[in-house]
Formats: sequence, C-alpha cells, structure tokens
Amino acid sequence: MNKTIENRIERINGTMAIEGLPLTSEDRQRIRKLLAGKLSYEKGKAEIIAQIKLRRAHNGRNL
Repeated sequence: MNKTIENRIERINGTMAIEGLPLTSEDRQRIRKLLAGKLSYEKGKAEIIAQIKLRRAHNGRNL
C-alpha cells in the first residue's frame, strides 16, 4: 500500500485516539478507498461520521 496513504491514516488514527476513538480496521479500509479515489468524498465522509456518532453514542458522548 502507498506509504503516503498509510502515513495519513496513522496521523488520522493518532488524532482520533486522543479523542478516545481509535480507528477500526473498517475505518482504515474506508479511508484507504477514499484516499485512493475508489469512494466519493461525500459518501466516505458520511460513512465515517455515522460510525463516529455510533461509537460516541455507545460511549455516552455526542458528536
């Protein structure tokens, strides 16, 4: 896999981990598809936000 994409994913994961929401393997796959142009920005963004909201709701936090 492209090192630039993997580096970006790790930076995103670091930011999310600070918020207590490290990326799942599904998140990483979705981001790879998004960065590789295999998933539209709007669809990818909507999927990621939906997953974050679900995890935060499960943890008792709002987005």
